[in-house]
Amino acid sequence: MSPFTKIGAVASIEFRVALRNRWLILATGVMTLFSLALTFSGAGGLELKAGILTLAAASLATLSVYLIPLIALLISYDSIAGEVERGTMALVLATPISRGALLAGNALGLIAVLAIAIAASLAISSVAAMAVYGLDMSGLAAIVRLGLTGLLLGAVFIAIGLMISIASPRTGQAAAVAIGVWLVATVLYDLALLAGILADKDGVFTKALFPYFVTANPGDAFRIFNLTGLQNAAPVSGHRQHAPLQPGLCARRPRRLARRSARCRLCPDQETDTMTRHWTSLLTGAALALLLASCNGNVASAPPAPTTMTAEAVGHNCQMYVLDHPGPKAQVHLKGMDAPLWFAEVVDAVAYLRGAEHDAEVTAVYVSDMGKAKSWQEPGVDNWMKADAAVYVIDSRKRGGMETPEAVPFSDRRLADAFVAEAGGEIVALKDIPDSYIKLQAQVGMDAAMPAAHGG
Repeated sequence: MSPFTKIGAVASIEFRVALRNRWLILATGVMTLFSLALTFSGAGGLELKAGILTLAAASLATLSVYLIPLIALLISYDSIAGEVERGTMALVLATPISRGALLAGNALGLIAVLAIAIAASLAISSVAAMAVYGLDMSGLAAIVRLGLTGLLLGAVFIAIGLMISIASPRTGQAAAVAIGVWLVATVLYDLALLAGILADKDGVFTKALFPYFVTANPGDAFRIFNLTGLQNAAPVSGHRQHAPLQPGLCARRPRRLARRSARCRLCPDQETDTMTRHWTSLLTGAALALLLASCNGNVASAPPAPTTMTAEAVGHNCQMYVLDHPGPKAQVHLKGMDAPLWFAEVVDAVAYLRGAEHDAEVTAVYVSDMGKAKSWQEPGVDNWMKADAAVYVIDSRKRGGMETPEAVPFSDRRLADAFVAEAGGEIVALKDIPDSYIKLQAQVGMDAAMPAAHGG
């Protein structure tokens, strides 16, 4: 399997997880709601001297600075931290995929979610606006430019969210850091620049440094780029005097415009600035509410406890009663499923986890702790341990439940050493079980099944 195929598989899984968790629906709904509200409130119900889509682009360019980074951070902050907290990251890393490919796949899947949300919201609001105010083909370029640059802005903050997720040991901490980063990048950063200009009083900071600090912020750079293309647009607020937009750094030299930009916050007039503050306050409240909701959700996302194995437990692969076979067993828990998948052999579970396609998101994996088993014939029904916490003996003389090579799990390394001394083999971690060993097990199982299939 090529690296690009692996990245595509991870991206597909990440996209399906976002779809299953309703992130795609939530992101699309929120962006559509705000797009419609800004489009029609920006028109102001007055006679328009600029196209409705041009006005909508001007309004959305300001709001998107706050909304797109917020959504990007919310869909990405638990991408890695959530896997670590649920104990499934070690299982993911046990598959034959590099860390770089894993991150690239996660990022591509999340960018796809954001791309759909942006495209759908802009399309819906544009169609609705033209249905009310008439066609505005000249404004379509501004909407397309807004969508493409908005996706770039979102990709930047998805990357930031993934870095936060990598650095945070728990999803609650990652959520708090993500909201803090959003507040700094979208609100406090500009306020700090404004304070610097007021304190500098036309000094070096205002004349030389300020323009570069503004464009260093991805959000401000996004806003400046989009408003630069709207030289002929009317003010967003719909004032009676439809003066051309002169946003930020678009029409004058940076040094001359720095003082003006500081006063207007890159907005064309005071009414627009008031509207922006109202939307910013609303988004800040929504961000805090989502933070609380995500923290509450983290409590509910604790991995499920192991299930006691009963005589009715049927193997996922062999469709035979698991307890009828000797050797260690495994159970794999999937999101949205009450009962786990049972495996008569641990290597079968490892092969399932390393497969590209799963029935649903894996939430927990447990294996029999053979150090606590009564015997090889009686591996136990309650002596479960997390799969990533075990050490495994491979290449031993013991055979699994289907008479194939087995990976024998132990929680105590000393008991694993004693097992090796008696039955031979090698001790490895879960991630170090070779793919060739899994394939060997599968081949031996097929060879053993052939005589039975022919009555031998």
